[in-house]
Amino acid sequence: MNYNDLDVDYRYRLKGVTDDWTATKTGYVNYVSLSANDYAFEVQSRFGLGNWSSSESVSFSIIPPIWQRWWFILSAALFVLLGVYLALNFRVKINTREKLLIDLQLNRKPLELEWTLILCLTFYLLYSI
Repeated sequence: MNYNDLDVDYRYRLKGVTDDWTATKTGYVNYVSLSANDYAFEVQSRFGLGNWSSSESVSFSIIPPIWQRWWFILSAALFVLLGVYLALNFRVKINTREKLLIDLQLNRKPLELEWTLILCLTFYLLYSI
């Protein structure tokens, strides 16, 4: 006996998408692009014009992709904030070092002049005796 030759009607619904039944003659259904959610697929069948059978159902869940999960979004935000903090901190350290170097160079010149003056006066006094 070939079951494909029988006059079988099917109806199905996917709870979580729709509550309405969809009739078909084929024995398969294809869903694409389902979002993350909990679903229950129900199907019924009948021969000819008979009564619909009781529902058979399969429940399943689709979890969201990793980049849509709360902990990933929080981690990414913290990572970006940490990067901004480190970049600003690095820039502040560079500016502080540059200011210190400039201060050292400016402060060193008067000291060099002072020591030069002291040495010149010392030599002058020593040779003038």
